[in-house]
Amino acid sequence: MAITVLLMGVMQSALPGRLEYQPAGGGAPTLRELIEALSGDSASLAGILLDEHGDLRPDYVVLINGQNARLLQGPETPVPDGSTVIITAPISGG
Repeated sequence: MAITVLLMGVMQSALPGRLEYQPAGGGAPTLRELIEALSGDSASLAGILLDEHGDLRPDYVVLINGQNARLLQGPETPVPDGSTVIITAPISGG
C-alpha cells in the first residue's frame, strides 16, 4: 500500500496534484518526513509548508485521513500506510 497525497489549488504549482508515497521500511513516517521525502532535492514543498523550525506554517491546511494535522501532533503526526493526505491553502474573501 502507499500514502496518497492530494495537493489542492495553488499547491499544485509546487508538485503535481496527486502523489503516491511508498514508505520504506517498518513504521509510519511522520508528516514532516513525508513532506521532506516528497520535496526531494528541490525542497519546494517543505519550503512552502514548513517554517525555519520545521513546524507547519499557519497559511496551509493539512488533513490526514480527514483530520487536521494541527489538532493531532502537527508535523510529528504519524502517517500510516494507506492514508490520504490533503494539502491546501485556505481560501478567504468577502
